Amino acid sequence: MTDELPTFSTTELALGEQVGKVAAPLIKQGMALDSALAAAYPIAAQQLIDAGEDSKEVEAALARQLSSRGVLPKHDTFAVSAPLHAALMESFEHWLKTLPEGAVRLDEVKVKANTGFEMVLYPNESQHAGFPHVKVQLQDGAINISIEDEPRVVAGKRSLRGEAAALRAVKDYKQSLLDEWHATRPDDQKLP
Repeated sequence: MTDELPTFSTTELALGEQVGKVAAPLIKQGMALDSALAAAYPIAAQQLIDAGEDSKEVEAALARQLSSRGVLPKHDTFAVSAPLHAALMESFEHWLKTLPEGAVRLDEVKVKANTGFEMVLYPNESQHAGFPHVKVQLQDGAINISIEDEPRVVAGKRSLRGEAAALRAVKDYKQSLLDEWHATRPDDQKLP
């Protein structure tokens, strides 16, 4: 068995993240994982469509996710490497610990770096602990871009006018943006 994970489209990643947000409270309340996921998938898909994602891409991602859930017959088990299992468990446990109770108002902090774009950070966005990113306002909409060596769009509609320039700006101002990211995070969300 290999430790390599499959690749997913941006829409599939967004759907997976949204499914986790919808399913986690259900699991926390004692619902079985299969039942929580079955309930979460259609809700998460509709939330993405309501947020402006392309409905055909969301439907295709939903179909792929639902078909992949049925690959293993019920009650079968499969082996994953110890490091992969530990990383998955740590990620899931962290998500349950940082899940806010009830509605949460996100504080918006405008980025001080002169990147040429309107960029904001959300300091109390606990669902993204340890994942530096910035929201960039473009002419036709907003996208979230990871703050890393090779920035990528992690949320929002793809191929908007200015996307390539925004990615370059995040890459060019990476250190400044990371400094602001770390300076605005609550202590329990800072990277080591």
